[in-house]
Amino acid sequence: MNIFVGGVNGVGKSTILRRVTQIDKRFEVIHLASGIMQQLGLAPGSYDALRDTPSKAQSAATTIMMQALVSRKTQQVRLIDGHYSYLIEGTQRSATDTWIKLLDAYVLVTAAPEVIWRRINSDEVLRDRDLFTADSSDAAKQAQLAQFIKVDETDFEALAKAHQKDHFVLTHNDDDVDRAAKQLINFCDTVKT
Repeated sequence: MNIFVGGVNGVGKSTILRRVTQIDKRFEVIHLASGIMQQLGLAPGSYDALRDTPSKAQSAATTIMMQALVSRKTQQVRLIDGHYSYLIEGTQRSATDTWIKLLDAYVLVTAAPEVIWRRINSDEVLRDRDLFTADSSDAAKQAQLAQFIKVDETDFEALAKAHQKDHFVLTHNDDDVDRAAKQLINFCDTVKT
């Protein structure tokens, strides 16, 4: 089974997914950005080069990666850690294409804008995210983030409806990672393939 887990930067996807694999060994996490970099021949961690890669090339690489992934049968549940859309220097664009219909279900991890804002600021020293327009005020950045969240939620619902996939919105407003991980595991156990 292959389940796409997306959400805006800083919502806590990777933390939740890491905890899922610690709780339940049936789960494997596939980091979409790392797979795309590998498919494009970029060095691991080359996020700037990935951002500079044209969307069509990224989409083609992702399609090849996903086709290969779903063709490899496994007893594990694969959780693909990615995004429904990107926010890069204040500009939002879709991160999905027709490849997403190859997957069995979709999950959106979300939280209130102020929670995500806090998380982004707490790990900004660790990650160069380039999310917001350069030299924007904090108020402008928070407005960009709030709009990003709304569009991400709309895109998620549209994809789930268009492809008629099982889907789940995991709200992660608190920092209870165990609770969030267990909710995700419970959803995955209901997905029909």
